[in-house]
Amino acid sequence: MGYDSISRADYGKFLYSQKVKYLGKTIKGLGLTPAEREKLLAFLVERSETQRGLRDTLEGKPRVDNATFEKLVAEANAMVDQEIARYFGPEKYARIDSMLKLRPFLDQLTNRYDPVLSEAGLPLAPEQMLPVAFALADAYKGVSHPETAPTQATVDQATGLTPTDHYALTKLREVISDPQIVAFKKALIQKNEFMLKLTAAASHK
Repeated sequence: MGYDSISRADYGKFLYSQKVKYLGKTIKGLGLTPAEREKLLAFLVERSETQRGLRDTLEGKPRVDNATFEKLVAEANAMVDQEIARYFGPEKYARIDSMLKLRPFLDQLTNRYDPVLSEAGLPLAPEQMLPVAFALADAYKGVSHPETAPTQATVDQATGLTPTDHYALTKLREVISDPQIVAFKKALIQKNEFMLKLTAAASHK
């Protein structure tokens, strides 16, 4: 959705819906009151509106390079983060900050893994979202993105898993139930199969 094609109010509503979709379940597990959850969502929308606000501010001025623009966004986000920290206090803010830093892994939980667990009747509870994201981050540390494509050389043909996947399952056993582990393993295998097919298709172009 383009910035310029919708009003600021409609863009705010769109951002709110996206925050609820991708972070709503995790936010429910942060130990906040309903009012605090809504306040956090408002802060997160404000944080995401930073880019549009900067674009509007810089409109008509000499073009800035990407590095400078990203620096301005980071500085603006830091100001919102300070407001979040003041509002929620150090204990709650620590959980919120972890959620923000683990966003790539939380997105993967929402998009890929939790749906498979839900199909098996074993959805992750809100309180499990952050611990599972921590486990995935630990397992895939050093990986630029949790969807880094596996290769034929790294996938064990007998299990359909990579060595890192096996380690991830070991870490996950500390925070989810055995039945959930079985479903999560299925999701990892499906992810590897999809990524291998995608890689193979790209190599034949």
